[in-house]
Amino acid sequence: MKKSLCLLIIIVWSVSLVSGCNETHSYVGESKNWKGTLHLTQSGGKEVEEGTIVYKGKDKQEVKRVIWKVQGMHGERGGNDYLTDGTIRISGSCTGCAMQGKDERYEVTVEWNGVTETFQMKRR
Repeated sequence: MKKSLCLLIIIVWSVSLVSGCNETHSYVGESKNWKGTLHLTQSGGKEVEEGTIVYKGKDKQEVKRVIWKVQGMHGERGGNDYLTDGTIRISGSCTGCAMQGKDERYEVTVEWNGVTETFQMKRR
């Protein structure tokens, strides 16, 4: 019984220690035609990004090829995509890289149909 209780205490303590090291930050921003959301999780020297850039206009079928870039303080992600549902999905990770500061902003640039818009995503 004592061994089981000790083992349980060690497991609970370990899980709380590991989960306490995660930091998650959310960033949002928008321009006239686009809205961006990015969730950034930092843990143990690893950074994981997940988010979307969504076209806000009603003519989504008119938006074909989109060149986009999300620039942080220590790197950038980007692509050249064809939209099917008006949404660009952002994902990526790095280990041992310089991490984005929680109060730093991301700059987003989107180019489509001869139009370019740039906006900032700020931490919320």
